[in-house]
Amino acid sequence: MGWPVGVARAALRAIERNRPYVVVGITWKITSEVPRVLPRSVMARMGERMMRPQKG
Repeated sequence: MGWPVGVARAALRAIERNRPYVVVGITWKITSEVPRVLPRSVMARMGERMMRPQKG
């Protein structure tokens, strides 16, 4: 099953089950849980680095 088709099916299933959101794929599930286990100071530094303008 292709990625867009899988995402669409998961979204429709979530709608049928009255779930407000769905996270598809193990990588995205892990990524969505990281902020819950890391200290806020670490998350703030990561966010700052991501939002900083790129040099070059």
